[in-house]
Amino acid sequence: MQVYRHSEAIGANRLMGADDVFKQIESASGDIVIRAGAGTGKTTALVMKYLSELSAPREEGYATVDRLCAITFTVKAAGEMSDRVREKLTEKIDELSAEAPIEGSSANLSEDDPQWSEKSKLLAHLVRQRQTLKSAYISTIHSFCARLLWENPVAAGVDPAFVVMDETDAKSVMERAIHKVILDKLRAGAGDVKKLVADYGFSSKGRVEGLKNYILRMIPLIRAANIKLAGLERIHVREISALKQKQKGARMKLKNLALKLLEFGKASREKKFADALSESPKIIEDGSTLDPVTAGKFLKMAEELRKGVQKRKSVISGKEKGEEAYLAADLAEAVCGHDMEIALLKNSSAMTRLIKEIQNRYEIEKLGAGALDYDDLEEKTRDLLKKSPRTLNAYRKRFYRALIDEFQDTNMLQMEIVTLLAPPGEGRLFIVGDSKQSIYGFRGADINVFEKVGAQIVENGGDQFSLTKSRRSTPALVDFTNRYFETLMRGGKEEEKGRQLRFNIDTDRLKPVRPDENGGFAVTRIGTGGEEEGIDKSRLVEAGDIADYIKWAVSSGEALVGDSKSGGARPVKFGDIAILLRTFTSHEVYESALRRSGSPYQVVKGRGFYDSQEIKDISNLLSFLDYSSDALAYVSVLRSPLAGLSDSALLTLCVGDKGDRLDPVKFIRPGEPLPLFDLKEDAQRFETFRDRLSQWKAARDRMTISELIETIISQTGYGAVMTSRFNGEQYLGNIFKLIELARTFEMDGSRGLKNFIVRLKAMIAREPGEAKADISGGDEDVVRIMTTHQSKGLEFPVVIIADIASSIRSQAGKITFHPEGGLGLQHYDLASGKWYAGPIFRNGAERAKSEQTQELKRLLYVAMTRARDRLVLSGAAKRKGVWQNWIDETIEEAGLSDKVAIFQKPAVPDISSSTPGAPPLVDRLLAGYRPDAAVPGKPAALSPGIPSMQISVTSLASFSLCPRLYYYRHVMEAPMIDHAKAFSFPDDDERSRRETGIRVHEVLEQTQIGEGAPENALKDAVNEKFLDFSRGTKSAVLKNLATAFGKPPLSALRLAPPGAIMREVSLVHKIVEKEMELIIHGAADIIWFDGNEWNMVDYKYSARPVDERGYLFQLKLYAHAMMTAHRMKSLNTAVVYLKEKKDSASTMRFLPIDAPDLRDRVVNMARRLLKLEKKPEREWPMRERKSCDEYECFFRSRCY
Repeated sequence: MQVYRHSEAIGANRLMGADDVFKQIESASGDIVIRAGAGTGKTTALVMKYLSELSAPREEGYATVDRLCAITFTVKAAGEMSDRVREKLTEKIDELSAEAPIEGSSANLSEDDPQWSEKSKLLAHLVRQRQTLKSAYISTIHSFCARLLWENPVAAGVDPAFVVMDETDAKSVMERAIHKVILDKLRAGAGDVKKLVADYGFSSKGRVEGLKNYILRMIPLIRAANIKLAGLERIHVREISALKQKQKGARMKLKNLALKLLEFGKASREKKFADALSESPKIIEDGSTLDPVTAGKFLKMAEELRKGVQKRKSVISGKEKGEEAYLAADLAEAVCGHDMEIALLKNSSAMTRLIKEIQNRYEIEKLGAGALDYDDLEEKTRDLLKKSPRTLNAYRKRFYRALIDEFQDTNMLQMEIVTLLAPPGEGRLFIVGDSKQSIYGFRGADINVFEKVGAQIVENGGDQFSLTKSRRSTPALVDFTNRYFETLMRGGKEEEKGRQLRFNIDTDRLKPVRPDENGGFAVTRIGTGGEEEGIDKSRLVEAGDIADYIKWAVSSGEALVGDSKSGGARPVKFGDIAILLRTFTSHEVYESALRRSGSPYQVVKGRGFYDSQEIKDISNLLSFLDYSSDALAYVSVLRSPLAGLSDSALLTLCVGDKGDRLDPVKFIRPGEPLPLFDLKEDAQRFETFRDRLSQWKAARDRMTISELIETIISQTGYGAVMTSRFNGEQYLGNIFKLIELARTFEMDGSRGLKNFIVRLKAMIAREPGEAKADISGGDEDVVRIMTTHQSKGLEFPVVIIADIASSIRSQAGKITFHPEGGLGLQHYDLASGKWYAGPIFRNGAERAKSEQTQELKRLLYVAMTRARDRLVLSGAAKRKGVWQNWIDETIEEAGLSDKVAIFQKPAVPDISSSTPGAPPLVDRLLAGYRPDAAVPGKPAALSPGIPSMQISVTSLASFSLCPRLYYYRHVMEAPMIDHAKAFSFPDDDERSRRETGIRVHEVLEQTQIGEGAPENALKDAVNEKFLDFSRGTKSAVLKNLATAFGKPPLSALRLAPPGAIMREVSLVHKIVEKEMELIIHGAADIIWFDGNEWNMVDYKYSARPVDERGYLFQLKLYAHAMMTAHRMKSLNTAVVYLKEKKDSASTMRFLPIDAPDLRDRVVNMARRLLKLEKKPEREWPMRERKSCDEYECFFRSRCY
């Protein structure tokens, strides 16, 4: 993987020796906090400190690896940290070996020789530490906590053999607990829970969250904030008490102020608000208690009054500052807020009790499984250290130093664990981080933790260091990001509430170390489209422009990126480029654009091998085959491509006509009548799946595990379905890898299917440590598409931040949680159907919105600072996405407009390769070679501004038949699968039409034909190619071929000399117009010369279709290309339908006089295609429904 890190690009030794701050960090003896900007070497500083602690002489001897702990927050980062420590240990060992060598091997260094020098003793010590490095405390925080619990199970009160659930499994168990507790409460008639369900709904629908999902989302955040439920109740009591204090005296003040507001103009907001108070006198009556609807209405009016005055531009009676309006809004909120929250108290108390019962149920579920989730690991470790002084003191004495990486991503609970082990002031704590790169707030990370602990370290006499020298980016990029984020992160009104971060010029401004090797604009803006276009269309156009930029960057040959080896600059490679997205919701659009442009790419997934859906699908099926009462696995399989049932079919299996719950498993029993499905296809698929299930159960004890999996894949067509999806090769590669793992497992014949399933489920439950199947074939020169979160810790010569115009989904719902304000709920008025928010909810929502805004700024910082040489910002120029607005407005405000280039598509030759196996001339033609050029083989320069299009004959024929068909087949690359038959399994005597057609073409391509060919050549070839087919299929194929070759035009081949016959002939035709250049390529099935004339045949293993215009157009294109290349005077052509019994050939004689009309038609089609190329689906024209039915188009259900 061509990913660059500073130690690789610059050299770690130079890095360490170039800056005194690293030496100061290495020699510092107390607590240390390091603020490290992007690319400044924070991991290097941590590794240096780790090695210095190992090498430092102590009275009790050198520190061993089990006396240090180094913690980071991802498995990948922990692995890289361990590798870096090993690498630096080896360097130090090699250095000492040259200065003070010792005799013997590393295996016999158990004791020091008294005659050794101090260097020799240190050498022996470091060798021993390298040998035991795998047992070192270098891990994620979760792995560290699990290790402490495994080491102290009795003191911690945990099962010594506990297993760790990953996030997916923990979420599944939590969902079950929530579901069970709520349903049990409803069945028991619990009125408080009924009210919650009535107000907030049971489960989610669309974008509206239900009670289940609110609880599922809040519980991890409450635990990460280190708040117990009793603490949550105390926060609520505190908030209501504060509101009570605000209410005192507010009514009288509001009553007096209302009289002043009545003096404002009739149209003013102040006057309207005063009128509303007059109409509801209860608001300002002493001792009154407001109902939630009245309180909610006036809270909303107060908010609207404040916002309206803020936006107002006119001056009203000299009161332009709006003091009265702001005061009225504050007083109304003070009067109504307390009463609103008192009215909501029943719901909030019920919610707290419900959460408590759900957590108890969740604990019971985990206890039964002997499992802990990630939060359990942290909570129980915290409790172990707090409740067991002996254990705490033992670990405090053990660890000379606790080194914590990425400390800006910690939460309150993790902070408590770290500070228990190494309290600030004891001189053992080392933390490093960058507040600007805190981007995991959605997981409960608290940016204040880093600032809080950093301040404690300084207050207790520790050292603070700032790493500000960027060894990653060019001077131009460093200057751009400094000035940009000084402006963007200076704070604003929208950030008044919530946890804030501002750019500190002293500690956050970076200084470049790299020279400016390549010059030119470091930042490029790609902006297309406008407000009138929908986001989908804008994104489609943008993806095409990104593909054009990549094509230009790679093919231009310009030295755009730095070369660490030569110290100069070099051209861009595909592997230098990363496309970063905020989310993965639309990455397919960018994939499709890269495919069309011929740019190799890889989508970087966050999931591991065992967490892949295809592995879980097969695991579920194997689990059900082994244990037929596993209803969850069974239903999961039915919904997967292994069975392919629709959601309505699953509902039919699980719920009866009267709404009663059914056992879906009963329908697979022999003789059980099928339920009445809504769709005929579902009935067919279920019946087919039921039959196969019986076969698999009968065969499971006779087959090996790998054979069983292969049988399942073969019979269901699962591999074909998964391959047809985006990134299909990866899915298929994972399936094959699972089969190989099964074969390895089978080597011990005593294990069996049950043990394999247990092993598989256990691996799925663990942290994803197994890599996905490698399908790259060793070629890593590919563009990478990933999220910004996935790019953390990486760097690339060229970074493209895409889709900046996309909108940000609001996190506001009907229930909110914030660590400082607790639980906030909205009130639902059944009569009006309206929601009313109280002050606790409003404050929590405002804090959350402010923190989301700031985190998005930090996420943008992370994205921009991944770039080493070139940064590309891409999005529709006039849309209103948050990143879009920030980028364009801040660039202008910071005076950076002259530092940003606007990308305009240059005219360059198409870099796409020809089809595999094409002659070298084809590749040369596609690269721009013209036979009439002055210098043979030299690409001819295209006229400026002329677009170049490369297209296959088949693609152009599809477009001539139906532009929408072209869109589905060649733009979206949708599979040609009849979905009504996708899950039907052919009989033993049949094969798919596609496979048969492929074999027939192989026969005709390789069989000896023509004068002197053996009499049985065709028969022998069919028997060889169709060896694994039934006798009936072979007989039918041979009969069809013999019939076709017994009639013109193919019968003429019997007399043709073998040297006059050419098969699979690659053809390329180039058309150059003033406004465009078109390259058409393809391959004709067979061409021969009969002594007088040239003949060409394109054969199809099918009967004659109702509409053969597409095939005839394809034939004309082949003929035109052939005649132009060889200056033929005429060419006899034909399409032969090999399964047609009577009139099997459509013949046509092509003459030079036919060429101009065909050429004009092709050029006009190409012009239309260029205009449509980046348009969304709905703008591609389609044929009438009747034509689609006659053609039997597989995509007609998508059009009509």
